[in-house]
Amino acid sequence: MSALSVVDAAQHQAFGQVTARHSLAVVQTSVLLDAVIAGDPQASAIARELTQAVLQDAESDVLGSTRAEPPRSSRELRATQALEAAVIAAAVGRRLSLPPNALRELITAALLHAVGLEHLPESLQDELDLEDAAARFDFTQYPLLGAESIQACGGFSPVVVQLVAQHRERLDRSGFPMQLRESQFHRHACIIGAVREYQVRAMRHRSLRPAAAVAGLYLGLRHAYGVHVVDSLIATLTVYPPGSFLALSDGSIGRVMKVKDSARLQPMVCLYKHDQEPLRAPVVDLSQSSALSVLCVLDPEKLAPAVIAFFGGGWGGIAFHAAA
Repeated sequence: MSALSVVDAAQHQAFGQVTARHSLAVVQTSVLLDAVIAGDPQASAIARELTQAVLQDAESDVLGSTRAEPPRSSRELRATQALEAAVIAAAVGRRLSLPPNALRELITAALLHAVGLEHLPESLQDELDLEDAAARFDFTQYPLLGAESIQACGGFSPVVVQLVAQHRERLDRSGFPMQLRESQFHRHACIIGAVREYQVRAMRHRSLRPAAAVAGLYLGLRHAYGVHVVDSLIATLTVYPPGSFLALSDGSIGRVMKVKDSARLQPMVCLYKHDQEPLRAPVVDLSQSSALSVLCVLDPEKLAPAVIAFFGGGWGGIAFHAAA
């Protein structure tokens, strides 16, 4: 029996349960974002419940991506990205040993960091497609618009409002919207800013190249957001970030689904099988397999379209969860 035919049924079932949990969390995040946009006073209560759920998941040492279908709407996409930001920020915050209350504020702000984009025309919501200086300026106001929306709801701490307003500021004053000095903004805003930069880079050209996004963050922005913040983010995402495509030792192709902090070079991967439905494809934990190992990271732009489609297509985002 080949390594590809050995599938841990219990692990496959557990992974499916985590995927279902993630889908529910995306729905809850969408409800939260809609409540903030509407100025609903209940938004803070919704945020507290969702923040606690993310915090509980963050206590695990595993960061992973779900094998979810591409978001079916812009509403679902924004919720997926917001949840992703919160889970990554939670993991980074734990790595930086933030105290419990500070960690909760960080998670809540990460959930809401991009809500101000909803106040902009759709043509200005994608920072990768801004064509002129006027559009760029209008875009740079989204952190302030988001902070105003959160404050209008009531019930959120001043720190959460501050983190949302300042999450695109940089230590070298090259950020926006205010180009604040390092002493003028909350240092934890740099965590959310670095996470956002990672997301934007991973989405660039819909390339699905999280490994390249990590490299770009390390090479270009360590001093903009702080060496300790960026290094902690990279350590959290690991050598093979969730969503990466890998060539395996038996010639097969796998996509990283989750990574244990204790086995960063041996992630759990979903294997490409052209004759199977994606949700029934083998999921292999390389840390538990002596027959398979990683040869190299693959460039998704050089993969066959059928492989990309198998893993959900090129929608340009990776849905993260922390899981036991």
